[in-house]
Amino acid sequence: MIFGWNSYLLKAFILGNFGVTDPAISSIPIEYRQRYFHLMFIPCIPLGKFWAIRRDGKLYEPANDLLQVLNAQRVSTRNGVWAWSGVLAALLIYFGYNINQKLDNRRYEKHTAMQKSLIHDFAADKAKTAPLLEKARRLGVLLDSFAHNIPAAKSRIDTNKAIGYYLEALATQGDSLTGYTEENTYIYEKKLRDFDRPLEYTLATEAKEVLETEGGSYPDTASFFKKMRKLESVKYLFVMTEYNRLDPVVTEDAFNSGYSMNMGQLVDIATGKCMQKVKFFITNSESVSTVTYSENGRGQVSRSEWRTRLDGDLNMNIHNAVRKYLFNEDMDALRDRARDIQKQFKKIR
Repeated sequence: MIFGWNSYLLKAFILGNFGVTDPAISSIPIEYRQRYFHLMFIPCIPLGKFWAIRRDGKLYEPANDLLQVLNAQRVSTRNGVWAWSGVLAALLIYFGYNINQKLDNRRYEKHTAMQKSLIHDFAADKAKTAPLLEKARRLGVLLDSFAHNIPAAKSRIDTNKAIGYYLEALATQGDSLTGYTEENTYIYEKKLRDFDRPLEYTLATEAKEVLETEGGSYPDTASFFKKMRKLESVKYLFVMTEYNRLDPVVTEDAFNSGYSMNMGQLVDIATGKCMQKVKFFITNSESVSTVTYSENGRGQVSRSEWRTRLDGDLNMNIHNAVRKYLFNEDMDALRDRARDIQKQFKKIR
């Protein structure tokens, strides 16, 4: 049984200790025992003491007349820690956990305070941060200007003209670019659904916030200094604005590809001038086919989940198209990296 009662020995006697002189029975062992309640065989609560005679390895209750004599005896014992071991173990675990949590919190607070101090000391040095702050403000103005100067399309994408859209976009891209890297170019992608929303969480807004408040509550030194290095080295801004979109549609056993029309603007941050405008016409990947849907099965993957996956694939293709155009990255390598990221994300979940 996982719960019940048991007992353990407190003191051992023989009947001769209580005035029994008959040689035949005076040497019979008699025990004063502690009864306790156990849970999962762990003693939890003492239930009282009792007398028992031990014969042939078993315990027997004394006869009433003997029991009256035994109960009249004053036996000095204690409950002992053993009967309360379950409760004590629970208390020890509880207090140990709380102490560990407090120590972890203190270590975290100490670590956070140290990081805040490093960030504050850096941000408070105006000789270092004044140029960065000015650059962040300028970058913010350029982002706001170029992210809002492309109007949303008034007409719906005509799928019958998809090839024409693609060729028109391709004609604007020209030859591959050179000299643009992750370090010197900041990419901002604006989706159609965010067309009328203010820009949030850009390199400019985050850098301005932390520099203007001399560190503020920013806790992560690695992320902070990575952003500062990026801000210091960035020379170009590429704003990718989605101005028309036809979302993918899930059908009974397949899907209709989504389409996205984008305008990319390459800007020199120092001069504020747009050096190049290019169009992108993006569709869902060939690899996202009906096979994927049938493998998962309509009974296992809902239409809404499948639609979310298709939507994510279209967005990833927009992102990859920008990187291929700016950095000449191989599309197969981009897809391999995306798959690796997805696998890592699944492991974390």
